[in-house]
Amino acid sequence: MRRKPTKPHRQVIFRRYRTLADGTVLDARDYGFKAWPMHLK
Repeated sequence: MRRKPTKPHRQVIFRRYRTLADGTVLDARDYGFKAWPMHLK
């Protein structure tokens, strides 16, 4: 029986502020979160 290939694990960090492509800065606390999860490649 063949095993399914596993997905590579990605590291996650958390940041309070997030900048969108248009330059808008989002604060996680304005949306009820402590921080935004950021997935590293």
